[in-house]
Amino acid sequence: MYANHTWHANRTWQANRTWQARHICTPKACVARPKRSVGVVRRGMLALALASQRGFSRTSPIVSPKLANLRNLCEKPLKTKKKFDKTSFNSIRDVRSPLKWFSGYWFSLDWVLLTFYCLWGFGIMSLRKTRSNAFTLVELLVVIAIIGILVGLLLPAVQAAREAARRMSCSNNMKQLGLALHMHHDTQRKLPPGGTYYGACCSPPTYTNWAIEILPYMEQSALYSQYRQNEVNVSTNNNLVGQKRIPAYECPSDLLNGLLEVPASGPRPGGQTWMHGSYRAVSGKMNMTIGHGAWDSFEPQLWPNSRMDPNYRSFLHAIGTSYNGAPVGNVTVSGQPVSSLGGPEKFGSATDGLSNTLMVGEYTSQSTTSRATFWAYTYASYNQSSVGAESRLYGKPYGVNATDTKGCWGTPGLYGDQPCKRAFNAYHTGGGNWLIGDGSVRFISTSVDINLLQNMATMSGGEVAVVGE
Repeated sequence: MYANHTWHANRTWQANRTWQARHICTPKACVARPKRSVGVVRRGMLALALASQRGFSRTSPIVSPKLANLRNLCEKPLKTKKKFDKTSFNSIRDVRSPLKWFSGYWFSLDWVLLTFYCLWGFGIMSLRKTRSNAFTLVELLVVIAIIGILVGLLLPAVQAAREAARRMSCSNNMKQLGLALHMHHDTQRKLPPGGTYYGACCSPPTYTNWAIEILPYMEQSALYSQYRQNEVNVSTNNNLVGQKRIPAYECPSDLLNGLLEVPASGPRPGGQTWMHGSYRAVSGKMNMTIGHGAWDSFEPQLWPNSRMDPNYRSFLHAIGTSYNGAPVGNVTVSGQPVSSLGGPEKFGSATDGLSNTLMVGEYTSQSTTSRATFWAYTYASYNQSSVGAESRLYGKPYGVNATDTKGCWGTPGLYGDQPCKRAFNAYHTGGGNWLIGDGSVRFISTSVDINLLQNMATMSGGEVAVVGE
């Protein structure tokens, strides 16, 4: 009697367990021991919901109201072929805030998440008859695949965050430059020269420049004291100063940081190497009527009537007067004396307004690195640039040759590669940082109207131009 009683009790218990597994959606019945009549999609949805609710526990009960409708999904047989309930799916997607954040970030991830749920359900809720604490090969491969998918989705976001941090650091460097320039103006009652250009192209005697003169205001007084003002810029002693690395002169996005290289042109006796930088002074806007006329050098023959128009210059242009005792020769080009370049500027001369005038921009080039920026090399456009009225002059590197359409040189435009030597370019996504005359920094897109940007490159041109971020 006792044995029969035990046999009937076991049969009754097994019948109840079978009925529960087939008809009642409990975590143990529907997750731990799923039946073939329950669809893989529904099992996967329930599995991830339970995992999100209770830290990936297989036996935790369903307690969230958002998951109540999962019971109906699990109880209904698969043969009904009922359309997928998007409301139920959305309730699962909203269980965890990270999943909700991912949805719609780059594109709608509804189907990606649905695939994730199915794979997860297939891996965790395999149709094994016996329970085991070990992982199967299928489960391991599914987990690896899921991790790969998530890494692929997260990698662009990580890279974008890093670039945003580099761009912010670059902006902070420019703010330091702005403070140094303003302190120089307050102390000396004038701005430093963009460059000292005391002769005709292309090997004139040059001396100091704007980046050298603000060193004392960048906590580099010791280095500044080593620069000999009465010697030309390319003297052996001054070249040693120009080989030093100044972190504030380097944008973190510039891949040429810390690189010593021989500039492509200008006076460089014995193949001198100079340290790269990332920032160039804005000497003004370029006059492209008969040539590539710019205020970074003394070439009046490139201007209409052989006269350099002062309305085209900005704060930091080349000067033709003595500065810090440097000697100036009696040089005349096309009937114009070198003294017509004038001397250092004052903020009071900015009739266009400080907040409407560009002062410093970014330039680097990976295609032809010898044409990039050298912070202490005074000659011509290696630490100054001008804004020209061609879109190729903003946002493109110099280029490898005349057929390199990815560079400025290979892009159709006036006067070949000459304007490209005085361009602006940064390796930030979609634009570059600019220091404005009032000391603020503005990120300007490469899709800006180049004519408006050019008008902002003059301090007293009379143009009304304001370019926002």
